[in-house]
Amino acid sequence: MVAGARLFDFLRQAITIDYAIATGSPRGSRDDARPASTGLDSSCPEAIIAPMSSPILENVRTLAEKVATAQDVEVYHVELSGGTVRVLVEGPQGISLGACSRFSRELSSELDRAGLFQGRYFIEVSSPGVERRLYRPRDFERAVNRRIRVRTRSGPLEGMLVAADERGFVISFEDRSEPHTGRVTYEDVKEARLAVPDSELFCKPVVTQRSAARGAGPDPDAPGGKGTDE
Repeated sequence: MVAGARLFDFLRQAITIDYAIATGSPRGSRDDARPASTGLDSSCPEAIIAPMSSPILENVRTLAEKVATAQDVEVYHVELSGGTVRVLVEGPQGISLGACSRFSRELSSELDRAGLFQGRYFIEVSSPGVERRLYRPRDFERAVNRRIRVRTRSGPLEGMLVAADERGFVISFEDRSEPHTGRVTYEDVKEARLAVPDSELFCKPVVTQRSAARGAGPDPDAPGGKGTDE
Protein backbone atom coordinates (compact mmCIF):
# COMPACT_ATOMS: atom_id res chain seq x y z
CA MET A 1 0.00 0.00 0.00
CA VAL A 2 1.36 3.41 -0.96
CA ALA A 3 0.80 4.93 2.48
CA GLY A 4 2.91 2.19 4.03
CA ALA A 5 5.56 2.63 1.34
CA ARG A 6 5.70 6.36 2.02
CA LEU A 7 6.12 5.77 5.77
CA PHE A 8 8.82 3.18 5.11
CA ASP A 9 10.65 5.60 2.79
CA PHE A 10 10.49 8.30 5.46
CA LEU A 11 11.86 6.02 8.16
CA ARG A 12 14.54 4.63 5.88
CA GLN A 13 15.71 8.10 4.89
CA ALA A 14 15.73 9.29 8.50
CA ILE A 15 17.77 6.29 9.63
CA THR A 16 20.09 6.57 6.65
CA ILE A 17 20.75 10.22 7.37
CA ASP A 18 21.59 9.35 10.98
CA TYR A 19 23.91 6.67 9.68
CA ALA A 20 25.55 9.16 7.33
CA ILE A 21 26.08 11.70 10.09
CA ALA A 22 27.65 9.03 12.29
CA THR A 23 29.87 7.37 9.69
CA GLY A 24 30.13 9.72 6.71
CA SER A 25 33.44 11.04 8.02
CA PRO A 26 36.07 9.18 10.03
CA ARG A 27 36.56 12.20 12.31
CA GLY A 28 34.85 15.36 13.48
CA SER A 29 31.26 16.55 13.41
CA ARG A 30 28.95 18.12 10.85
CA ASP A 31 29.87 21.59 12.16
CA ASP A 32 33.51 20.91 11.33
CA ALA A 33 32.84 19.83 7.76
CA ARG A 34 34.48 21.96 5.10
CA PRO A 35 32.30 23.09 2.20
CA ALA A 36 32.75 21.02 -0.92
CA SER A 37 32.96 22.64 -4.35
CA THR A 38 29.61 23.98 -5.47
CA GLY A 39 27.34 21.54 -7.25
CA LEU A 40 23.56 21.23 -7.24
CA ASP A 41 22.50 22.74 -3.95
CA SER A 42 18.97 21.87 -2.86
CA SER A 43 18.73 25.19 -1.01
CA CYS A 44 18.75 27.03 -4.33
CA PRO A 45 15.40 26.59 -6.15
CA GLU A 46 16.87 27.85 -9.42
CA ALA A 47 19.33 24.93 -9.45
CA ILE A 48 16.78 22.14 -9.21
CA ILE A 49 15.98 21.82 -12.90
CA ALA A 50 18.70 23.91 -14.52
CA PRO A 51 21.58 21.81 -15.89
CA MET A 52 24.15 23.29 -13.49
CA SER A 53 27.25 21.26 -12.87
CA SER A 54 30.85 21.39 -11.72
CA PRO A 55 33.91 19.21 -12.24
CA ILE A 56 33.79 17.78 -8.73
CA LEU A 57 30.06 17.00 -9.02
CA GLU A 58 30.63 15.13 -12.27
CA ASN A 59 33.49 13.18 -10.67
CA VAL A 60 31.27 12.26 -7.72
CA ARG A 61 28.50 11.21 -10.10
CA THR A 62 30.93 9.04 -12.07
CA LEU A 63 32.10 7.26 -8.91
CA ALA A 64 28.51 6.86 -7.69
CA GLU A 65 27.57 5.29 -11.03
CA LYS A 66 30.51 2.91 -10.70
CA VAL A 67 29.36 1.79 -7.25
CA ALA A 68 25.77 1.51 -8.45
CA THR A 69 26.74 -0.75 -11.35
CA ALA A 70 28.66 -3.06 -9.02
CA GLN A 71 25.71 -3.24 -6.60
CA ASP A 72 22.97 -3.56 -9.23
CA VAL A 73 21.20 -0.34 -8.30
CA GLU A 74 20.63 2.94 -10.15
CA VAL A 75 21.70 6.46 -9.22
CA TYR A 76 18.64 8.70 -9.33
CA HIS A 77 20.25 11.96 -8.26
CA VAL A 78 23.54 13.34 -6.91
CA GLU A 79 24.11 16.74 -5.35
CA LEU A 80 26.63 18.55 -3.17
CA SER A 81 25.49 20.79 -0.36
CA GLY A 82 28.18 22.31 1.82
CA GLY A 83 30.24 19.41 3.12
CA THR A 84 27.58 16.81 2.29
CA VAL A 85 27.41 14.43 -0.67
CA ARG A 86 23.75 13.49 -1.14
CA VAL A 87 22.91 10.50 -3.34
CA LEU A 88 19.48 9.05 -4.15
CA VAL A 89 19.51 5.45 -5.36
CA GLU A 90 16.88 2.92 -6.34
CA GLY A 91 16.72 -0.72 -7.37
CA PRO A 92 14.39 -2.94 -9.40
CA GLN A 93 12.50 -3.87 -6.20
CA GLY A 94 13.16 -0.66 -4.27
CA ILE A 95 16.12 -0.08 -1.99
CA SER A 96 16.67 -1.30 1.56
CA LEU A 97 18.44 0.39 4.45
CA GLY A 98 21.16 -2.23 4.27
CA ALA A 99 21.69 -1.50 0.57
CA CYS A 100 21.92 2.23 1.33
CA SER A 101 24.52 1.54 4.01
CA ARG A 102 26.60 -0.66 1.70
CA PHE A 103 26.42 1.96 -1.03
CA SER A 104 27.50 4.69 1.40
CA ARG A 105 30.51 2.71 2.63
CA GLU A 106 31.70 1.81 -0.87
CA LEU A 107 31.20 5.34 -2.21
CA SER A 108 33.14 6.71 0.77
CA SER A 109 36.04 4.41 -0.10
CA GLU A 110 35.94 5.50 -3.75
CA LEU A 111 35.89 9.18 -2.84
CA ASP A 112 38.80 8.74 -0.42
CA ARG A 113 40.86 6.94 -3.07
CA ALA A 114 40.10 9.65 -5.62
CA GLY A 115 41.04 12.42 -3.17
CA LEU A 116 38.21 14.69 -4.35
CA PHE A 117 37.72 16.36 -0.97
CA GLN A 118 40.16 18.07 1.31
CA GLY A 119 39.01 17.81 4.89
CA ARG A 120 35.91 16.20 6.30
CA TYR A 121 32.73 15.43 4.39
CA PHE A 122 29.51 13.50 4.92
CA ILE A 123 27.54 11.13 2.72
CA GLU A 124 23.78 10.76 2.75
CA VAL A 125 22.28 7.87 0.77
CA SER A 126 18.55 7.22 0.56
CA SER A 127 15.77 6.29 -1.85
CA PRO A 128 13.98 8.95 -3.94
CA GLY A 129 10.75 8.18 -2.06
CA VAL A 130 7.17 7.70 -3.23
CA GLU A 131 6.55 11.35 -4.05
CA ARG A 132 10.02 11.79 -5.47
CA ARG A 133 11.35 15.08 -6.78
CA LEU A 134 11.97 15.43 -10.50
CA TYR A 135 15.36 16.94 -11.26
CA ARG A 136 16.36 16.26 -14.83
CA PRO A 137 14.55 15.84 -18.17
CA ARG A 138 14.89 12.06 -17.95
CA ASP A 139 13.05 12.10 -14.61
CA PHE A 140 10.13 13.87 -16.28
CA GLU A 141 10.23 11.48 -19.23
CA ARG A 142 9.98 8.51 -16.88
CA ALA A 143 7.07 10.13 -15.06
CA VAL A 144 4.87 10.55 -18.14
CA ASN A 145 1.27 9.48 -17.42
CA ARG A 146 1.85 10.12 -13.72
CA ARG A 147 0.40 12.95 -11.66
CA ILE A 148 2.89 15.66 -10.68
CA ARG A 149 2.95 18.76 -8.50
CA VAL A 150 5.00 21.73 -9.76
CA ARG A 151 6.03 25.09 -8.34
CA THR A 152 6.69 27.52 -11.19
CA ARG A 153 7.73 31.17 -11.23
CA SER A 154 4.12 32.11 -11.92
CA GLY A 155 2.51 29.81 -9.35
CA PRO A 156 1.73 26.16 -8.46
CA LEU A 157 0.39 23.56 -10.87
CA GLU A 158 -0.84 20.02 -10.35
CA GLY A 159 -2.00 17.59 -13.01
CA MET A 160 -1.16 14.70 -15.28
CA LEU A 161 2.22 14.76 -17.00
CA VAL A 162 1.37 14.18 -20.66
CA ALA A 163 4.75 14.48 -22.38
CA ALA A 164 8.33 15.57 -21.70
CA ASP A 165 11.48 16.29 -23.68
CA GLU A 166 14.84 18.01 -23.22
CA ARG A 167 13.36 21.52 -23.03
CA GLY A 168 10.19 21.12 -21.02
CA PHE A 169 7.01 19.15 -20.47
CA VAL A 170 3.27 19.19 -21.10
CA ILE A 171 0.87 18.97 -18.17
CA SER A 172 -2.89 18.45 -18.20
CA PHE A 173 -4.62 20.21 -15.32
CA GLU A 174 -7.98 21.63 -14.27
CA ASP A 175 -8.60 25.36 -14.03
CA ARG A 176 -12.02 26.38 -12.74
CA SER A 177 -13.26 22.85 -13.42
CA GLU A 178 -12.16 23.13 -17.05
CA PRO A 179 -9.46 20.76 -18.33
CA HIS A 180 -6.45 22.49 -19.87
CA THR A 181 -3.13 21.40 -21.31
CA GLY A 182 -0.11 23.65 -21.06
CA ARG A 183 3.59 23.46 -21.77
CA VAL A 184 6.15 24.41 -19.12
CA THR A 185 9.86 24.96 -19.71
CA TYR A 186 12.38 23.70 -17.16
CA GLU A 187 13.69 27.25 -16.69
CA ASP A 188 10.31 28.21 -15.21
CA VAL A 189 10.32 25.36 -12.66
CA LYS A 190 11.37 25.91 -9.06
CA GLU A 191 10.40 22.44 -7.81
CA ALA A 192 8.60 19.42 -9.21
CA ARG A 193 7.68 16.06 -7.72
CA LEU A 194 5.31 13.14 -8.16
CA ALA A 195 1.89 13.61 -6.57
CA VAL A 196 0.28 10.43 -5.25
CA PRO A 197 -3.54 10.74 -5.12
CA ASP A 198 -5.25 10.39 -1.74
CA SER A 199 -7.22 7.45 -3.13
CA GLU A 200 -3.93 5.54 -3.34
CA LEU A 201 -2.49 6.84 -0.08
CA PHE A 202 -5.50 5.83 1.97
CA CYS A 203 -6.83 2.85 0.06
CA LYS A 204 -8.22 -0.07 2.04
CA PRO A 205 -5.96 -3.12 2.36
CA VAL A 206 -6.89 -6.11 0.25
CA VAL A 207 -7.67 -9.19 2.33
CA THR A 208 -6.95 -12.49 0.62
CA GLN A 209 -8.36 -15.75 1.99
CA ARG A 210 -5.59 -18.21 2.69
CA SER A 211 -6.06 -21.72 1.39
CA ALA A 212 -5.30 -24.71 3.59
CA ALA A 213 -2.07 -26.52 2.76
CA ARG A 214 -2.42 -29.66 0.73
CA GLY A 215 -2.84 -32.64 3.02
CA ALA A 216 -3.67 -30.51 6.05
CA GLY A 217 -6.85 -31.01 7.98
CA PRO A 218 -9.65 -28.46 8.29
CA ASP A 219 -8.99 -25.18 10.06
CA PRO A 220 -10.32 -25.53 13.63
CA ASP A 221 -11.24 -21.84 13.68
CA ALA A 222 -13.08 -21.90 10.36
CA PRO A 223 -16.89 -22.25 10.26
CA GLY A 224 -17.72 -25.94 10.31
CA GLY A 225 -14.23 -26.88 11.38
CA LYS A 226 -13.52 -29.13 14.34
CA GLY A 227 -12.39 -27.19 17.33
CA THR A 228 -11.60 -28.44 20.77
CA ASP A 229 -13.73 -31.26 22.21
CA GLU A 230 -16.64 -30.10 24.28
